[in-house]
Amino acid sequence: MLIRLNELMKGRLGPKEELEVLDIFDSLTEIELNTAIVSLSLTRLLSQMDDHWIGLKNRQRLLEILTIERLGVLTLESKSKLLSAFQKGWTPKGQEEAICRIFVSTSGNELDVLKSKMESGVAFEDLHNLIYHDIDDKGIREKILAHFKANTPTKASLKILSDIDDTIYANWKDEKYRKKTPYPGMVQLLKRLNQSDDGGSRSDLVFITARPKEPTKIAVRHAEKTLRRLGFSKPIILPGRLHQFFTSSTILERKWKNFMEYKRLYPNHPFIFFGDSGQGDADLAVRMLKKKGIVLALIHRIHPYRSQKWEDSRSIDGMFFFNNAIEAMEKLRTDGFLDNRVFKVLTKIALDEAAEIPGRRGSKRLKEHQASYEKVHRTKK
Repeated sequence: MLIRLNELMKGRLGPKEELEVLDIFDSLTEIELNTAIVSLSLTRLLSQMDDHWIGLKNRQRLLEILTIERLGVLTLESKSKLLSAFQKGWTPKGQEEAICRIFVSTSGNELDVLKSKMESGVAFEDLHNLIYHDIDDKGIREKILAHFKANTPTKASLKILSDIDDTIYANWKDEKYRKKTPYPGMVQLLKRLNQSDDGGSRSDLVFITARPKEPTKIAVRHAEKTLRRLGFSKPIILPGRLHQFFTSSTILERKWKNFMEYKRLYPNHPFIFFGDSGQGDADLAVRMLKKKGIVLALIHRIHPYRSQKWEDSRSIDGMFFFNNAIEAMEKLRTDGFLDNRVFKVLTKIALDEAAEIPGRRGSKRLKEHQASYEKVHRTKK
């Protein structure tokens, strides 16, 4: 049957072939069904199956087979493959309902794994985009989000939110470094926080940025390319909006909205946030901390420096301002997010990377990092 299904998929499906496809899916064994879902181009299949204006609704019938009648035998891999296919192009009401059925049929740790599988690291193809943009029906969205809230995984992993410009690399207002210079140790710190027990990458690092999601999507694609170049193989990005890109207050509001939406996707996970002092990240962090949405905010001091009065007005429990990644690492160590062995490795990496920055600016930054390195290791002893 799988051979015949593959043969049918090579050509254009007419009404007769559509019915044959439905009969095949209806009669496949559990193993055959999951094999077919994982191996076929579901996007092409869904586009070929037609809901005729007059007559049979074959696409809808296929969704019923896959997400109602046979839903109980689908593996997590099959469920994620279906959800990914629903993200391609327009998502009609029938597919929105199918998305809801798939999520609601999954619970506990398996739900957490399924959500992680949706974080593809491809712009506009992630869980946030699926729930808040592909699904238009508010009732369906709220049903899914309520299910997320009701299901707590056995071990809720740490979610790391990070700004990009002037947080990971100098690219906006910071005058301490040449433009495009990655901050020593920051990339390795974020990658380590997102590392799984087996040494691979989790899907818990999310970049929240002001870069707008405009019609051409150029800004977000560029951010994705930059992050890949820095070493983040599958960056998950929560972008801004073009009409909210021009002032610090509107940027803050967009980032806040994105955070609140994303928090609802993972309501039972602890969050930390990395930002910088250049725009509204510190004010965003204050909101996050007051709402108990995060447990720690780490704000990078950039040059020109803010006044001490400015920092003091934003200093609440959970807020930490740092000059370089070594200071941030020390805070994460003392708060239990890094063990001593990893802390030692990461601080040495930051110091070595600072030594590689050329010119007079590099000399100043190296002295700063050396002072921080000596201080945190002296304190640790």
